[in-house]
Amino acid sequence: ISHKFLAKFRTPFTSDLLLPEPLTPSKIGTLSKMSHKNSSKLKEKSLGRFRSYIESNSIQTVVFDVDLTITSEHSGGMLLRSDKFGRMSYLESARDTDASIALKLCSEMGLRLGVATFQKEINDGSFIGGTPLVSQVLEKIGSADLFSAKSIATLSPQEYSVMVVNQNTYNKNEMIKRLFEEWNVAFEPGQTLLVDDSVRNVRAFSNMGGHGLEVLGRGGLNFNCVNYVPPAQRAKDSIK
Repeated sequence: ISHKFLAKFRTPFTSDLLLPEPLTPSKIGTLSKMSHKNSSKLKEKSLGRFRSYIESNSIQTVVFDVDLTITSEHSGGMLLRSDKFGRMSYLESARDTDASIALKLCSEMGLRLGVATFQKEINDGSFIGGTPLVSQVLEKIGSADLFSAKSIATLSPQEYSVMVVNQNTYNKNEMIKRLFEEWNVAFEPGQTLLVDDSVRNVRAFSNMGGHGLEVLGRGGLNFNCVNYVPPAQRAKDSIK
């Protein structure tokens, strides 16, 4: 490289060429630790906001979606039994999200927990979906003991067919109501939080008077990438 070419990159304050220092393995390690530390601090702050939202809004029940919320992969409504690799990948993807952290925190806070998923309730020689598959997901992240069969709402084969035809309008409001019926507890949407990656489901529940936590990014629950949605009526009242 000619001196004339290098001269183009000199600053007016020094005759020395300003070139970045080479990254040594030790420097790369230091930068990696700093990045992880900053990420951990951000995660801790985001988790604190989750707790604060629950406490300040007197949330008593938290209902979680499964696909792209608890897991970072989608089941497509059910999985082929013959695709063992696909099922293993799907189950392992639950470890990529913050779901286990969220469930643990909710349990420690004494909250009622539920699952509402559009998965088809099926468990035969060809497919697995619904309660059997959700149970395996929860077991994979060590949260199976937090849920009973009554705490998992799925779609019957008939309901699943209706959902597929009406995907643009179908939501989880009735499924959440069904959970409360199973628990034999009065339905209180204003004290319930739905955690879901679907904007449609969260907005529909908000319009019913419930709280929503939109999971953004289509990679499963990440507390650094969420959006809190208060009950729609409350939002309207605050604008007035």
